[in-house]
Amino acid sequence: MTWYRPIDKKNKELILSEARGHKKGRLVELFADNSVWLKAYGGTGTLTFPSGKMQILSTGTSIAARRAVLLSMNGAKTVKVRFYVPDIVNLYEIEFYFAHDANMTDYMGYQLRQWAMTKGWNEFNLDLSKFYSTGGGSWSKDITYLQIRTKSNTGTSAPVVFDWMIRDEVQRPNIIFMFDDGWSSQYTEAFKYLGKYSMPGVCAVISGSVGWSGYCTEAQLREMYDTVGTWQTIPSPTEI
Repeated sequence: MTWYRPIDKKNKELILSEARGHKKGRLVELFADNSVWLKAYGGTGTLTFPSGKMQILSTGTSIAARRAVLLSMNGAKTVKVRFYVPDIVNLYEIEFYFAHDANMTDYMGYQLRQWAMTKGWNEFNLDLSKFYSTGGGSWSKDITYLQIRTKSNTGTSAPVVFDWMIRDEVQRPNIIFMFDDGWSSQYTEAFKYLGKYSMPGVCAVISGSVGWSGYCTEAQLREMYDTVGTWQTIPSPTEI
């Protein structure tokens, strides 16, 4: 029985770029090959690929999908997984296993409960230091089996569609500097200071206070707004 079909490095980089829009991180799994994923156990639950992506359907009991791999996670910090939950109410949990043997006696595991997820698309960047170890499970050893288990609440069914898994993805965070009410110091200090570093900001203006003592003038607000790539002006939350 075929468990594993390798993808060369060039194709992995291309797939990763297409899936994420950038080349950061390393592709672990695309959940798109129905010839390598098999149902390990799960009663009446099903493992299908209805839209080219792996769907695990639990029918009140645990069901697991498993495949053989050859992964080195030594030195890795995180693994990010993306999946779709159409019915969050009936889903109980999802568990990920990175195993060293087919009998699943030595592995690293991580459990996600329903309360941490949301209906629709979910992305979780899992810290590998937070995984629990069973048997001789260790990130310093090669991973030879990847398994995902889902479970719905008793007497219900819950499908989960898995999209991709990436290790050590690093993204630059986005920060918004927002200043309330349109005080004059937001022009004389914040706007001038952030402008030195081409950093944008948002000024939430009280329209009735424009031009009053201690507030920005209309000309100052226009200068902030007209500086391309920097500031935006919006109504103060008190006026929304």
